[in-house]
Amino acid sequence: MRNPRWKIAIGLVVVATLSTTAAYADHVFDDLPDERFYADAAEWAKDNGITVGCNGGADFCGEDPVTRGENITFAKRYHD
Repeated sequence: MRNPRWKIAIGLVVVATLSTTAAYADHVFDDLPDERFYADAAEWAKDNGITVGCNGGADFCGEDPVTRGENITFAKRYHD
């Protein structure tokens, strides 16, 4: 089953919040307004090298499903 990217981002932030202090940036993705409840999570993931975004890094594409390969890549980058 495919999950939207925001679900993965939220999960990563929960883990990061429990294990370390997260640093947040200002509006990193063009398609992600600050009002979205997962905006901080997505920005944290980009700042920490877990995601590079989509469309050349300009967008987050939060409503797109996450493939199994992308999910594994996020987990590996988080682990490293």
